[in-house]
Amino acid sequence: MLGFFRAITAYFRAFGFLSKNKLWSYAIVPGLVSIGIGVVVFILLGSLGEGFVDAVFNWLCRVYPESWFLHDAVCNFTNWLINSWFGEFLSWIFAFLFDVFLFKYIVMIVVPFFMGTLSEKVEETLTGNKILAMNSSETLNSTVRGILMALRNILREIVWVAVITLAGLLIPGVGTIVSTVIIFMVQAFYAGFGNADSLLDRRRMGIKDSVKYARRNRIWLTGNGIPFLLLLFIPFLGWFLAPVLATVAVSMSYIKEESKKEA
Repeated sequence: MLGFFRAITAYFRAFGFLSKNKLWSYAIVPGLVSIGIGVVVFILLGSLGEGFVDAVFNWLCRVYPESWFLHDAVCNFTNWLINSWFGEFLSWIFAFLFDVFLFKYIVMIVVPFFMGTLSEKVEETLTGNKILAMNSSETLNSTVRGILMALRNILREIVWVAVITLAGLLIPGVGTIVSTVIIFMVQAFYAGFGNADSLLDRRRMGIKDSVKYARRNRIWLTGNGIPFLLLLFIPFLGWFLAPVLATVAVSMSYIKEESKKEA
């Protein structure tokens, strides 16, 4: 569990590391790209999630058999929710969460292509070793690998979230709370995995080897993903800092563990 908490506190050390080593200039482009994605998602796509809650309540009424106990009460309750302030509040909450998680998925696919220079500079500063530039063939292979890895993780995360959500609905109340916590931890793991992928790629790990590494280091990758997700809930400043600090923090944790193994 120490690795879990060290991964979280690494975000605080990352901020100081960037300032001490004058690396903030390498964070500007990826940070601004992240902000741009956030603006597009929240302004242009924000309305996509607003009608989801109403659709779910209507669906519950339709699928609940008329022969079952309290059918009319269930439908009356869902209709009340749809037309009440509470239903509006739930719609707003879902729209916000929908936008955050959609934002996260897009960031995890797009921003890594702008994080390469920062990630390399962090590693060079920590290790003192110059990282050799990739040739055109290696760059192409790395790009394809990165896209496939991101899509693989996103699809698996969505499946896990859907399964855990359905399982939580089987036990109202407690099940919903427990499933929400588990879903957050699952998303944190995949976020941390994505943050570490550029490091794994530079070590010539293929997708299978990267997945094996992530499973062996599930705890600290989850710890890395938690602050990343929380920062995404903070407009603009959090959007800028999330991918930047995540990259530095995961590099610091990874290289520290590597140095221990070599000692």
